[in-house]
Amino acid sequence: MSELVTAIFESEGIRFAGEALETLPSGAPIYVHRISGKLGLASALAIDKATVVGLASVAIASGSVGDVDTEQHEESDWTAITGTAALLVGLPYYVGDTPGTLTAVAPTVPGKFCAAVGVAASATVLELNLQPPIAL
Repeated sequence: MSELVTAIFESEGIRFAGEALETLPSGAPIYVHRISGKLGLASALAIDKATVVGLASVAIASGSVGDVDTEQHEESDWTAITGTAALLVGLPYYVGDTPGTLTAVAPTVPGKFCAAVGVAASATVLELNLQPPIAL
């Protein structure tokens, strides 16, 4: 049992592993597909996809098994996920409309879902504080 705990609890936080339903870029917000149990790219367009379980630890190819960060994640360049290279320190980030993206602007459009993912601790580190989605 201690080997399992060692594999899950690492110096940078808690992680878990799962099989990718699709290609998952490093740092992308992840949800668990309710039927297959595989990992997919989260988005604010549907409640199940807006239920973020963490961020991809590294890029994960479709069909491969990879880790998901659940406490914090560091990227040297966040452009692929947020549209800007650096996080805006102190601001909260939410799951975006485009699958696998984050935004510093909370969604407000009726019919979408607002799910807070975390707060930028620095230009490169997002401290995760995953919240359940709220229907707008």
